[in-house]
Amino acid sequence: MDNESSTVFDRIQRIKKVNFSLHEQSKIRIEECNLCGSRDFIILTKKDRYDFVNNAYACRDCGLVFLNPVMTSEACREFYKNDYRKLVSAYHGKEISADTLFEEQEVYGKELCGFMEPFVRGRELKSLLDIGGSTGVVTNEFVVKFNLEGTVLDSAPLEIDKAKQFGFKTITKMLSEIREEQQHKYDIIIMCQTIDHLLDIAADLHKTREMISDHGLFFVDILDFRAVYLQENSIQKSVKLDHPFYLTEHTIEAYLKKSGFKILRSEHVKNHVGYLCRPCIPDKHYLPEKHSISEMFREIRYIQNNHA
Repeated sequence: MDNESSTVFDRIQRIKKVNFSLHEQSKIRIEECNLCGSRDFIILTKKDRYDFVNNAYACRDCGLVFLNPVMTSEACREFYKNDYRKLVSAYHGKEISADTLFEEQEVYGKELCGFMEPFVRGRELKSLLDIGGSTGVVTNEFVVKFNLEGTVLDSAPLEIDKAKQFGFKTITKMLSEIREEQQHKYDIIIMCQTIDHLLDIAADLHKTREMISDHGLFFVDILDFRAVYLQENSIQKSVKLDHPFYLTEHTIEAYLKKSGFKILRSEHVKNHVGYLCRPCIPDKHYLPEKHSISEMFREIRYIQNNHA
């Protein structure tokens, strides 16, 4: 057995020890594209990086990539509560938890504050909502640097417990579970390495737009699917069960414009792309240009043919 085969074998054994069965989870089937409403899909892979049977499709009309079927919100809630960090740790062969993420999240928070500072300084921005805010480390960087009132929203109780130590307001829910009467207006909303985990991006961005003040700022970043599959040279290795959606620069920009966000600034950091936005009038009919969709499908076919 060569080194690569040994590494893959060891990883599979670690994943098996987590004892998580994707097959046994409750799921729902996606009938319409979340971005454009099309029903014309093409399958890209039938397995994910964990070697679970897990279908990933792409919309022929807009290029959005998504899992189908996908776990229900109830199954996702239990997954993030009990198995998510264990599975990620098994995949990477090291502990990845609320306890080990502090330094990484602190660096991320400082860099994000620097990225947004020219748009925050000198303005009357008082409140921050961190959607998918994990342990609250990123929120704390904003609170300290810009003197904001911070709120962390996350569905993982163990990570919210860490955030509570900072003294922030915390909400242990998914964004989709926030009812209209519970919504507040925030001057800054950040969604850091979270949007790929959402079950309904269109609905959650619409809700985010409703919860941001008229003069507010919104930051969101994606794990760029094209950057990942080109780096991995594999579609299967680029797909994982905790990401219902796989966004590209073209699809996230369409989501933002359709939801009522104008992009002020963007940045590329390794395989991630971040966008700083402000509220604007939604362009409900905006979609990626056809040539960008065709280019992505050509790349995918090339990679698939190399692995055939």
